[in-house]
Amino acid sequence: MATINMSARYALIRPQNSSPIRGFPGDETGMNMIDAPTIFAWVVIAVLLLVIVVAIVVLGSLPKKIALKRNHPQVDAINAASWIGLALMGTGWPIAFVWAFLRAGPIGAGSADPVVTPDELRSESPKGPRHDWGELEARIVKLEAKLAECEPIERKTK
Repeated sequence: MATINMSARYALIRPQNSSPIRGFPGDETGMNMIDAPTIFAWVVIAVLLLVIVVAIVVLGSLPKKIALKRNHPQVDAINAASWIGLALMGTGWPIAFVWAFLRAGPIGAGSADPVVTPDELRSESPKGPRHDWGELEARIVKLEAKLAECEPIERKTK
């Protein structure tokens, strides 16, 4: 049995002056590796990467948008927890998402607004808004006078 040298055997298959990889300089076959299916594949990969980036940005900003809409007092902390949670492969993001829905404040307050006492409202402190109490009392007196002028509605009793 005759043995053929592998380099000699390869020389019989491939012309001497051609590149072993098609589509590169020295390829006399004229075949090009960049064809329509290749371009289509790269476009699909680029679109998928773009969709993934957009999805990450939307998911990362979602807890902040929810917290802003619900007037949560800890919006910045929720936003930070959301992005850090996504950076940690999504482990902390659900915590930020649930946190955005929670209401802060005293139990039973029912809102995220801080509790302001009437004394704080009357004072000129930065905690509460300033009101012109004299004007409000004058309006109440006018409304009570109009109410007194109205005829009482008689209720029919059974």
